[in-house]
Amino acid sequence: MKIRRLKLLMMLPMLVLGMVACDDNDEKDPQKVILGKWEIFAIGDWPNVNEVAAPRYYKEYFSDGTVGLYYYESKEYEMKGYKYSFDSKKSFLYYHWFLDGEEINAIQYSYKFYDDKLRIKHINQGLHGITTHIYKRIK
Repeated sequence: MKIRRLKLLMMLPMLVLGMVACDDNDEKDPQKVILGKWEIFAIGDWPNVNEVAAPRYYKEYFSDGTVGLYYYESKEYEMKGYKYSFDSKKSFLYYHWFLDGEEINAIQYSYKFYDDKLRIKHINQGLHGITTHIYKRIK
């Protein structure tokens, strides 16, 4: 009986460690990780990016794929005319632009979540040499 208890006691820490070490799939699902408010942190042409000294707005991503912007100076909130989606197998983020309910354009970005930050990089040509935007999560 003592040997059986000893074996069980020896296995208990391994079971606990195994449960603690398991990944939470929700944290890896970009559709869930992106939800919430994100403020611009840095912009540039990756890997040469510069921190933004005074962000003018934050983006808010919603579960239905819509995006809102809150402008600090004017204190106005606006829903953008695009929706977002992910191709997580290829690590692509898409912004789908609509006109009169019909998709007219989709812009493709690579993305990476790290340290409460989101880095998106234009797959095709960026505007005026700015290919990368880094956002930090805000409360």
